[in-house]
Amino acid sequence: MKYSLILLNGPSPGAGLTITEDTTEVTLGRDAARDLPIDDHHCSRLHARVWFDSQRWQVEDCGSSNGTFVNSRRIDRVTLRPGDIIRVGETLIVFACEREDEAELPVRRMARSTFMMRVSEPDEQPDFSQPLLDADSELVRSAAVLCRLSASLHQLDNRDAVISAASDAVVDAVGADAVTIWLAGADGRLAAVGGSAVYSESDEACVPVFASLAMEKNEAMLVQNNGGRHALTSADDTFHPHHADMLITVPIPGQTERCGAIECGRRTEHGPLTQDDLTVVVAIAHQVGMALENLQHRERLELANQHLRSAVHSQHRIVGDSPVIRRLFDTIARVGPVNSTILVRGESGTGKELVARMIHECSRRHSGPYVPINCAAFSESLLESELFGHEKGAFTGA
Repeated sequence: MKYSLILLNGPSPGAGLTITEDTTEVTLGRDAARDLPIDDHHCSRLHARVWFDSQRWQVEDCGSSNGTFVNSRRIDRVTLRPGDIIRVGETLIVFACEREDEAELPVRRMARSTFMMRVSEPDEQPDFSQPLLDADSELVRSAAVLCRLSASLHQLDNRDAVISAASDAVVDAVGADAVTIWLAGADGRLAAVGGSAVYSESDEACVPVFASLAMEKNEAMLVQNNGGRHALTSADDTFHPHHADMLITVPIPGQTERCGAIECGRRTEHGPLTQDDLTVVVAIAHQVGMALENLQHRERLELANQHLRSAVHSQHRIVGDSPVIRRLFDTIARVGPVNSTILVRGESGTGKELVARMIHECSRRHSGPYVPINCAAFSESLLESELFGHEKGAFTGA
């Protein structure tokens, strides 16, 4: 099986090197004598090497000045998988698997024939003192979509529901024909977790080239994808964002780093995407990022709560291991689940309240509060009436 290391940016995007499992070693660096020379002054003369270790492809940093990154994470050595993005200096390289029935890799074609426009903030801030346009304007519709999304995200309690709501919002806001939402795993690799298009593991579209670029650069991009139409071989093929002549790719911000990306595209007959569309998708991505962070924070709190409860229930507050103490523990475990009143008797200072608390923790009401009350704070008459009732005829109704 053949693999390729393809340059995604720099002076020669789409150029690269084909390698096989019989290849001994591939060196990457600024030196022209390297197997894959890289014209990048941030790159060391010998920056990294790639080789096959009889089971997997490996990449290793060769003591470079600026480090080697795979899927936005700095590495010393790591296993490569098809679709991984290697960054040496400012140059991005995708590791792709070649198919025998393909004359040219779609990734190579997209890298060579794609123009990416960096979108910056406008110099002039919009004048909010002017009245909005008519109710049918794109601005009003986009604002309505964002408001609905913001309201719905607060009510969702799982990741899949958040991703589904975000995908629907992109379709409603910009009229996208295809949406893909990518999330980064623990290893930094992007996986398609939602959207209007379904991917298979063998689908070349599963190589998230544009999403990886957006995350690496931390930039929202309008992509002029001149090679997209050629990737759609028949009318029956599923339309993915990378099939569009122009697509939007926006990173999803996290608390400390980007956690994913949103891609969307429109068919040619439905018109091109604009910078206004990009602005709306950026706003959606920020809302999704905050919602995902909140879900993760809540999951961490719930897990910590469970661990604390387990620790409390597993620890005995009564210290001792004598036969008498063990019999006491057995008695507590036996009477705790019983749904009846229990009287604990003992001399002052022997730990009656500790026993009562342990009985509560073993009971069916352990999730509720445990409230100890000092009976000495009550008057004798009130305590008598509460415990033993009232003397017949002492007052009306007694």
